Amino acid sequence: MFYDIMQITIISIAALIAIIYLSICQKQHAELYNKVFEAGFTHDISAESVEKYRRNYVLTEIM
Repeated sequence: MFYDIMQITIISIAALIAIIYLSICQKQHAELYNKVFEAGFTHDISAESVEKYRRNYVLTEIM
């Protein structure tokens, strides 16, 4: 019984941390996206370009 409650607690904490982390990442991405447009970038951005940017951004954040 005690271990079941402990497992649920650990899973809940891990899920909460993941949700907080993802929300912070989304906020940072939105801020960077806005900075690009504020800088005068007016070309259409393809989904492929956005995905490439996201991969590069993640790599720079890890290092």
